[in-house]
Amino acid sequence: LEELLLQEALKVFPDYFAALNRFQERFQEYPMKHMKPLGPELKFYGGMIAIIRKLGEYGFSFCRPQVLAIDEKRAELSQVYDLSLALRLVKDNKKPHRDLIWVSSME
Repeated sequence: LEELLLQEALKVFPDYFAALNRFQERFQEYPMKHMKPLGPELKFYGGMIAIIRKLGEYGFSFCRPQVLAIDEKRAELSQVYDLSLALRLVKDNKKPHRDLIWVSSME
């Protein structure tokens, strides 16, 4: 899933990833052996930050989930959207239409 999201992000934000690659080339000789294992994760999170900002420009929002007590056994989602579809709308320069509210009980 991460790879698919990253591939979509590369299509929508080519300038961001080009800058990230230039940064890597510029500092690849810097002695950061302890940071190298984190490279893919940092690239992923950096890409997600760019996605969140760009989607925000088109009216899409992100939030941090509120974790409920285990005995509540429910999930409530509002103003949800398909991330892949949202990226496609941004790529096509279209604004979203969100009317869906989904509530589920996990019993």
